[in-house]
Amino acid sequence: MNTVPKQEHSQQNAQQRFTINNRPASNFAALVIQQPLFWGYLHAKTGWVVNDSGSADTLMKKLIGVSSKKEIDRDEFALYRFNLMFNDYRATVNAA
Repeated sequence: MNTVPKQEHSQQNAQQRFTINNRPASNFAALVIQQPLFWGYLHAKTGWVVNDSGSADTLMKKLIGVSSKKEIDRDEFALYRFNLMFNDYRATVNAA
């Protein structure tokens, strides 16, 4: 899956939004944290116990420096950090 951000502009909302496959990037992050393989990736990278989507959500946000996944939609550096994490996760899964 291509995770290159796309910018959307709206006259109603002057803030910049980032999307992945025409959906808010935060929606993609919400899907990723539901994957048990991602939980294992986070555990392997940090040593923290990750046994559900809630703990994956908390740890992912901590690692990319946001308090809400919605920040990924508006902060290009948060999106960059998320993309780095996701691409490393994908490379880890593909190497297995």
